[in-house]
Amino acid sequence: MSRYGLGALLVAACLVSGAATAGQFKSFAVPGAKNTVATAINASGVVAGFYSSTAHKDGGFVRTPDGAITTFSAPGLKSTTPTAINDAGAITGYSSAEQSFVRKPDGSFEVFQIDGARYTTATAINAQGYVSGTFSNADNSGGSFLRAPDGTLSIVSASNDAETSVYGLNDSNVMVGQIGFGSSPQGFVFNGGTVTTLDAGTSLTAINDAGVAAGILVRDNDDTRGFILNARGRVKPFGPKVSDMDVEHIDGAGNVVGDYLDRRSRFHGFVYSAAGVFTRIDEPDAGHRQPFAGTRITVINDSGVLAGFYMSNRYRNTAFIWTP
Repeated sequence: MSRYGLGALLVAACLVSGAATAGQFKSFAVPGAKNTVATAINASGVVAGFYSSTAHKDGGFVRTPDGAITTFSAPGLKSTTPTAINDAGAITGYSSAEQSFVRKPDGSFEVFQIDGARYTTATAINAQGYVSGTFSNADNSGGSFLRAPDGTLSIVSASNDAETSVYGLNDSNVMVGQIGFGSSPQGFVFNGGTVTTLDAGTSLTAINDAGVAAGILVRDNDDTRGFILNARGRVKPFGPKVSDMDVEHIDGAGNVVGDYLDRRSRFHGFVYSAAGVFTRIDEPDAGHRQPFAGTRITVINDSGVLAGFYMSNRYRNTAFIWTP
């Protein structure tokens, strides 16, 4: 399951606007970086993400609302890829070389991994400092975990027969994700040991503190759409039917963001509002000639500020925030 995905032609079961004209883009890049990708934003507008330079140096960054950028690397790790930030400024993420980390608000680090795992990938952090994620072993088996603020790691399993991947976590430690991989995953909600599963062909990727979750539907003909799962368990599809779509985040009001590819394989960001309006959002400088160029939205905060990145026609990534 990508954390960043697809296309727009026809829209059903939702209202649609064209590319957004309201709002203001602010692009930014880590000085000297070839690629800068924003992956997280908190309520104060602090953005976290990762970058790569022409000198093959990869690392994380944090950007404050005044535009100041601080880069960092988790000690002992070959790379640093932040995935989430909470309102206190604690950041979690992972390294391509096996381990994950928590960067505390004071800049200190805790590096961790599941015992015996080949890869440990942190995906979310909540207000209390709990971290969720997934892991895989050398034999390609794997599962998911919840890490407490004191460092205690607990294995999370939503199935006795298949591997579990956790993508979303809220402040009540309710987790969402998928069981299995391939063409027929099965979305689930894990709440205090109680597992609620959805139909095959679903994956839940985000959940807010009200218990409203969002994810994607994959059908037998490979059409993909987004969907909302409300707190009463009702599924509401949204967006165009395409070959793929990434649903990345949901805010406290129930607004969902992500991205999709059109039939020419160009990315477009979107916001699906709690009122049922699907809006395409394109950064003006995003590429439109090369396959997989375009705009990708990774996160929204409760003030409606979006963060993400765009790819140019020369395949360079630049981060941005979008303020309504």
